[in-house]
Order: sequence, then C-alpha cells, then structure tokens
Amino acid sequence: MLRKKTLTIILTVLLFGGFFGLTLAESANFSGNWQGTWSSFFGTSGGLASSITQAGSVLSGTVDVRNTDCGDFLGLKLTGTVSGNTASFQASTVCPLDNSVNELRFTSAVLSGNSMAGNYSLFSDGEPWDAGDFNFSRPAGKLISRYRLYNPNNFHHHYTTELNEYNTLGTIGWIQEGVSCRLYDGFATIGAVETVPYYRLYNPNTFEHHWTTDANEYNVLGARGWTQEGVDGYVFASQVSGSEPLYRLYNPNDGLHHWTMDTNERTVLIGFGWIDEGIACYVFP
Repeated sequence: MLRKKTLTIILTVLLFGGFFGLTLAESANFSGNWQGTWSSFFGTSGGLASSITQAGSVLSGTVDVRNTDCGDFLGLKLTGTVSGNTASFQASTVCPLDNSVNELRFTSAVLSGNSMAGNYSLFSDGEPWDAGDFNFSRPAGKLISRYRLYNPNNFHHHYTTELNEYNTLGTIGWIQEGVSCRLYDGFATIGAVETVPYYRLYNPNTFEHHWTTDANEYNVLGARGWTQEGVDGYVFASQVSGSEPLYRLYNPNDGLHHWTMDTNERTVLIGFGWIDEGIACYVFP
C-alpha cells in the first residue's frame, strides 16, 4: 500500500441512514475513535487508526496509516461530508521518498454498531495500483462524570469531563460545584436508542463555552468565530432507561446559557428572567 507516493485518502462509507427532511432514516453515526487494519489482496497488511467527528453532514478528524511502502503516516487531517447513506473524507501528506501522488479509497464500508468493514482501492497517479479489505472497530462508550464550576468574577458556569481541567480551574478562582451529571465517553446504545455527539465550542471574545447536540448550531457558531472544540461526550436525544432531562436556559441580559438537571434551579432562574429553552438532551444523575 502507498507505493512511495503522496497519500490522499478518500474514505467512502455506506452507512444506514438518510437525508435530513426526507423519509429515509438519519445517517448512522460514525463519530469516535477507531482502530483497525488494512490487508492487501497481494499479501501485505498494516494498521489503521482514526478519530472522527461527525457534525451533521460535516466530517473532521485524523487518520493513521501504518506499514506502507512510504512508512507510517500519523495524524493526517481529515475533512469530508455525509450525503444520505454515504460518507467521504480526505487526507493528504507527502511521501518523503519521492514526493509523488497516491489516492487511497476506502469504499462500501458498512457500519454496524461499533464495527465497520469494507474494501479499499489504491490509485497511483490515477492508475489502479493496489486493493484489499479493511476493518475498523471502536470501543463501546462508558458512563463518565461531568463536572460543573462557577466563576464569581464573570458569572460563567463551566462544564467539563476532564478532571484535570476541573482541578486546574479550581486553583485559579473557579468554584468547584462537583459532578453535575454523567454522560458517555463514546458511542453507546440503550434499548435500540443510540447516543448523539455533544459538541463543545469556545468564544475567544467573550471567554464563554457553549454545548449543543445540534450539528447545525455547532457549524453556524463555528462560522461566526467560535472555536469548535469537537465532541465533549455522548448523550441521548430522547429519554432512555435511567436517564433524566438536562435543561438549557438563556439569559437575554448578558447572553449566557445555563444547563441544569435541577428542576428547582430551572424554575428559580425562569423567575429571574432567564428564558427556558427546554430539554437539551438526556443524561444520567
């Protein structure tokens, strides 16, 4: 694979899903950290790893391709799109041996739960060069804690699944308010209901963070200058066994948002003029 060429990867994935607004089911979710292998029909093989974020029809992430004729390629940037049941993404790098061009296409990759497998084809300078099979798997998600902090100087609340971030902010004036809820750190299914990504953004002008399950909101805010920080965890868009609503509120006076599972806190804030934006998602106490 990758016969001493520049690597351009085009990954076309046939998923269970459909177009937004049509009668087809929603596109399958292949966000997550994937590990796998490629195996050439000519007897060579190597490792694959990919970290993928799917935000609506937009794909981003990285991929590693190991044991190629050019060596190992690590952390290649991925960009791509999803249309109906098919996704494609691309990455490129320069082979240090001869600075020439390859195109690697992974196709017909059927996604089933936490497994994905299909075929790949390698084109060298536009001509077929190699072909084979590939497979990916991702670990099932597990429940993790999401911590909440409060900044008395700017009145911001912050939420994080990173214990180190929680403790670091606690040393520079943020008030640590403990575990606010639990969510999944990867793709999970309960009662045939699948998790969805919970995206995190940061506004460098106002120093506030924002979270959403809405891929369109994530991309619109990104286009308006917010820094897209990727997937912060996985939640449920509808209620499943053991889950409870996470409410979202908006303060029209300062533009801040607030998230809480506490129905009393929600009621009090509404009484103070916060706008109730309903249930953001479902998480676990």
